[in-house]
Amino acid sequence: MTLFLIPQWTLIAFLLSTYADGAAISHDDPAFGYKFIAVFEQKPDYKMQRQIVLSGGYVPSSTSCPAGSLLRPAKGLSQSESEWISKRKPKADAALASWLKGINAEFTTTNLPLVGLAISGGGYRSALEGAGVIQAFDSRDSQLETSGLYQGLGYIAGLSGGALLLSSIVGNNYPTMSSLRDNLWKEAFNSSILMHGGRNASSVIPAITADILFKGAAGFQPTLTDPYGRLLAYQYINSGDGGVSTTLSSSITRKSNLAQFNAPYPIITALAIQLGGCRPTPNATQYEFTPHEFGSWDKNVNAFTPTKYLGTNLSNGLPREQGKCIQNYDNLSYIAGTSSSIFSLTLCPSSTSDTGTRDETLTGIIQPLLNNGHSHPNITRDVYGAYPNPFQNYAPATSISADKEIYLVDGGSGLQNNPIWPFIQPASRVQVLVVNDNSADTPDNYPNGTEILATYLRARELGLSRMPLIPAGSR
Repeated sequence: MTLFLIPQWTLIAFLLSTYADGAAISHDDPAFGYKFIAVFEQKPDYKMQRQIVLSGGYVPSSTSCPAGSLLRPAKGLSQSESEWISKRKPKADAALASWLKGINAEFTTTNLPLVGLAISGGGYRSALEGAGVIQAFDSRDSQLETSGLYQGLGYIAGLSGGALLLSSIVGNNYPTMSSLRDNLWKEAFNSSILMHGGRNASSVIPAITADILFKGAAGFQPTLTDPYGRLLAYQYINSGDGGVSTTLSSSITRKSNLAQFNAPYPIITALAIQLGGCRPTPNATQYEFTPHEFGSWDKNVNAFTPTKYLGTNLSNGLPREQGKCIQNYDNLSYIAGTSSSIFSLTLCPSSTSDTGTRDETLTGIIQPLLNNGHSHPNITRDVYGAYPNPFQNYAPATSISADKEIYLVDGGSGLQNNPIWPFIQPASRVQVLVVNDNSADTPDNYPNGTEILATYLRARELGLSRMPLIPAGSR
């Protein structure tokens, strides 16, 4: 099934060319929360030369900062996550015990493990197959032997296509997959705003255009990941505005199922890439986004910062402007877009193209756009998810302490296509991990264990011992 057609992707080219040449734009639509008249002129730092009115939920904004450093060393889970899991565990245990007893009444259900679910990359293939797995695990949505395991999960992680699915789950307050299918995905996929005449395209495209222009006007230079994430959000978040103001920190934690510890804790992962690179190296730094923190366990970063304050200009953990922080940079659509961003991969020579996260639909959309007058002979930041570096001048972050920005791409593009990494760290409390691998390792786009093996080999190289033996086999 073809989900997207090319023409509407000219929006991305339009946004970039608009910023290059300067533009005037006006819009007044209460349904999208915008009322503005603004004039933009190009400046080196992409700041707005003249601003009349600036309003919109996608725009990062200033807020006050808590006292002290906004960084912590990666020694154990954060207090916030640890406390959340402690409150989730009894509910997960009760559900897991009920499921186990239903399978076999003789199961011992004392001292139960903390269970996680990892959903791989693989574009829409992985998102939909992952949804099928969750439906089979969810006692609200199926009557199978596996039904009820979902209620016993403590964590759920996704990258790339798995992150798109996870954004739909958490952005809609953990509904059933049947509900998402019937009330959102059917119409959104069959009448995409990216298709000619797609649903609400005439009102959605101007709104997304405004989102991106205003983010740049506020001093945060956009990239291709911004419109990409916003466009996808209209398929995955069931609201009239595509979840324009939905953040991973504040918005998600206020939704009832997460706030009341009734659902698994979400983690989205992405990979670091050097500016100018087309794909991450196999040992690329792995970053994770949770409702509470952003950062990496890897030794060259080994630190975390509150997700809520992503975008804040920090030096050695302190705001450069005393008491001033940034909020709303952690827009859920931008984070999900970052984890599934394959723009840079389309610029790689064919001999180094990706396999595990390969998705012909997305590649078919992106490649013609970049090859039709919008390619980057010298790869620029446009093709990454860009984040102001919260670890700047933080000495332990040896590889990035001098960098002003962090550049992130598809979480599975470094040959580890399953978000296993957070769960094999010494600090993790997860004891059982269910991995839903939808990688495209074979010519027929089936997984064969290559990606999981790559994670095992990398873990062994770094002395991480929590991951069990993965035999090489014949693959």
